[in-house]
Amino acid sequence: MMSKHPKNILLLLSVPVLLIYGCGKDPVTTPDPEPQDTTTWNKPAINPLTYTRDSAVNDYKQMYLASALTSVNWTGSTTGCNAGTVPQNVHDAVLKRINYFRKITGLNYNCVMDESLYAAQQQTALMMTANGDLDHNPPTSWSCYTTEGADGAKKSNLRLGSSGSIAVDAFMEDSEEYNVDAGHRRWLLYSKQSAFSHGTTDDVEVIHVLVKSDNTYIPEFIAYPPANFVPIQVMYPRWSFSIPDADFSAAKVTVKSDGQNMSLDVVSRTTKVADNTIVWDMGAGSIPSDISTDKTYTVTVSGVKGTSKDTYTYDVVMIKP
Repeated sequence: MMSKHPKNILLLLSVPVLLIYGCGKDPVTTPDPEPQDTTTWNKPAINPLTYTRDSAVNDYKQMYLASALTSVNWTGSTTGCNAGTVPQNVHDAVLKRINYFRKITGLNYNCVMDESLYAAQQQTALMMTANGDLDHNPPTSWSCYTTEGADGAKKSNLRLGSSGSIAVDAFMEDSEEYNVDAGHRRWLLYSKQSAFSHGTTDDVEVIHVLVKSDNTYIPEFIAYPPANFVPIQVMYPRWSFSIPDADFSAAKVTVKSDGQNMSLDVVSRTTKVADNTIVWDMGAGSIPSDISTDKTYTVTVSGVKGTSKDTYTYDVVMIKP
């Protein structure tokens, strides 16, 4: 089915000017779940000096794979405009998947879900499902329209075509040509983020990203893929580098592998989505579909203004768990 082009909107809030994004329809697959370890992930932030390859493999198994879902078990229906509910384990899985990506990026990974917003988020998800479209300002003429659902649409990442934790991957990948700002990813990795909320149907994912922003565990920079060991399964061709309040207007990016400069295209320097960010697309074929040994990419972002230094260099080590 052809992807629907989402509508990006500009919100004038009591915080700096913000953009919230919708995400088009896309086929996805769900990984097999692994046993869940609830004792190792609910911490403020990792120490990058002690985060080893084994740590990366363990987190991939205990957080990423453990947050897989076979179904969201939505109880609602567009017939009668019943927003329904989903079990708590679905909310938990979505949160764990978000916290996984925050953890490997060096951010706080003890974010929580605001349960008081679940019902409104379900109304938002129902509206998108009932109309087969995404809109951050849905018209009152829409089927199953509610003011609660419309309000949630203004403050959420939206996806049509997948739901539950696998939709978090789509938000992180953000590869569509109309998402060059990587807005979904940037909201999930917003440095000050400490809470989300969530609603879902069988084919729509809604993640409220303007719930609470009081985190103080902010790393030197926020890169994706991160300066870390990164499973090949979560390596995407669109890369980003963020620092709150940094000026990337004249910044340059180079990526080297095996001593050779790789082709890339800087596609966004916008300052109007979460943290200030520079976004670039890696050249075709730059991310292999499989590897037999670890592969290192050395990233240099230079010409950064408004920060303690103007050049940042780090290694992304792609691994196969």
